[in-house]
Amino acid sequence: MAQQTKKNVLVLNVAEIVYYFYFFIMAFAKGMGLYDGMWPYTAALLLGGLLIVCKLALTEHTLVEWLFVLGMLALGILVWHNSGEKGALIYIAMIVAMKNVPVKRVFSVGLAVWGITFIAQVILTLTGIRQDIFVIHAKLGLGYIIRWSLGQPHPNVLQITSMMLCAFILYLADWKGKKLIYATVLMLIGNLYIFFYSVSYTGLIVVVVYLFGNLYLSFRKELNKLEKLLVMLVFPMCAAFSILGPLTFPERLWEICNKVLNTRFNIARIHMTTDPITLFGARPSDAIPKGLWNIDCSYVFALMHYGVVFFLLLCIGYIALVWHCLKKKKYQELAIIIGLSVAAITEPFFVNPSFKNISLLFMGAFLFDKFNEFAYKKPDHVLNKKIGLLTIGKKEVVIPIEKTICVKNQFLQVVKMQKKFIIIGTIAIMVMAGILFAVMADMPKCYYALRSSTQIEEERMYLDIDQLPEDFDGKILNYQDAKTPMQKVEGNIVTVEYVRGIISSGLWCGFFGGGIISLIAFIFLRRRIDVT
Repeated sequence: MAQQTKKNVLVLNVAEIVYYFYFFIMAFAKGMGLYDGMWPYTAALLLGGLLIVCKLALTEHTLVEWLFVLGMLALGILVWHNSGEKGALIYIAMIVAMKNVPVKRVFSVGLAVWGITFIAQVILTLTGIRQDIFVIHAKLGLGYIIRWSLGQPHPNVLQITSMMLCAFILYLADWKGKKLIYATVLMLIGNLYIFFYSVSYTGLIVVVVYLFGNLYLSFRKELNKLEKLLVMLVFPMCAAFSILGPLTFPERLWEICNKVLNTRFNIARIHMTTDPITLFGARPSDAIPKGLWNIDCSYVFALMHYGVVFFLLLCIGYIALVWHCLKKKKYQELAIIIGLSVAAITEPFFVNPSFKNISLLFMGAFLFDKFNEFAYKKPDHVLNKKIGLLTIGKKEVVIPIEKTICVKNQFLQVVKMQKKFIIIGTIAIMVMAGILFAVMADMPKCYYALRSSTQIEEERMYLDIDQLPEDFDGKILNYQDAKTPMQKVEGNIVTVEYVRGIISSGLWCGFFGGGIISLIAFIFLRRRIDVT
């Protein structure tokens, strides 16, 4: 079993390290925007699968654990065969390989990978190095504006990814009191910035639910019976609303929900009334229009694509997990589970191959805790017979971290000493960068985008990018060929992009400028700091 971090050294075992490599590869692949059909993603899946097999072989399991592992993997493979969807198998693999792997260390890996890839994707898209995925919708009462994904597959996914990063940070930092309040406010401001690009109402609501839910639970030493009941009801109510709502709600209520959820009720009803609900999943039939194949609701997605067996196991698992967290007063975990459960109503990340449902890490830890309890209570039971394939998995690897801790503490001390100077310098850089963009930006008078990227129903037009007129004063956002219909968009879209440019120039120049100021201060002052 993995050892705790000792003073000046980090002690890991080989099996644990293999799991971290697996998690790193899968998170990096999705963080960089790879998806099914791309050869790098296929390579990541193959390598990830190989590492899961190695992790299982390197970890000693009891007989009942092996039955669980093999049974769940068989279910995932069967669902994949029937539906063509890999999500169930990917998440099952994440869970069944969790034995003796501390959740906090996996979160540390996740924060490092998702944090770096998220920032990289944002910078690459804002600077135009990478072409971003976008849609043009009428939002915020401003008419048609661009909803940017900033490197993610969809604007809604951008907001969910931002929430996931908040969860990583708050879970690992474990702030209390005023520190948590300050952190929550800063994260809310950061998510408002993300919302300014994504314009994802549901995404922002989910972030607010998580941040304030986490804040509320952190100030509760003991939940009363009503609070416990409400927490227990979140997941089943979300699932029931998603499955039963589209089929049973009265017409007026159905229309309201369908409008608020951007036609998700209609899509769910079409799938559930057109295709049969199967035990082990199925592909959408030809009776479903291809434009409606994508199911955004995770609960409906799991039921229709993965089948009743997987869906029921998912529900039972989460209800048991929430009860366990309430019993053990694991309120940080509860906040994450609640936030993601609510988000699953409108987004498919909860069960699709996005690798963003980090609450399943809690599920894996919880299940193996239960297996350990069973082994402790009945050590002589035949189901608790230990079976290990490769004993090298127990071998410990000692990583010296004394210098790393020393440098980190020195850096934090320098930042604390020079806090005012760093803050003033950062603000000055932000203001100057924003002003420079405001003065020097050469904004187009209109934007052109593929008709398929918009919801505009005006007359279509066509462009030949090789024969543009000399007085062409627009910006082409995406382009296919001269025969593919385009759409011209004018009005507030230009003003919104101008304001976004000012804010982003100031924010990111301040971010990197503040980092450089802190680094320079550290280089010159580190020798004056005694952290022994």
